[in-house]
Amino acid sequence: DTLLALERELNSRSSEHADGNMVVTQGDFAESLRLVEVHPDDKEILDRLFILYDRAGDGIVNVHEFLVGMSLLVKAKPREKLLF
Repeated sequence: DTLLALERELNSRSSEHADGNMVVTQGDFAESLRLVEVHPDDKEILDRLFILYDRAGDGIVNVHEFLVGMSLLVKAKPREKLLF
């Protein structure tokens, strides 16, 4: 499953932020997408989601929050996805 492969890859590339959370940079995120061979259409959506989750605009996201958000999108019903 691509989401599980992405989770493993992001976790392997993450580092501890000053606040104690595990984070990943935009560069490591892009490399993770490449390594798990995410479809180009999906990559564009995931890149946009990275920007959405990068609240501080510093090029890093909390890995756990990102993956939880992704799993909700993957497992949700179509109507729930629209509301997300």
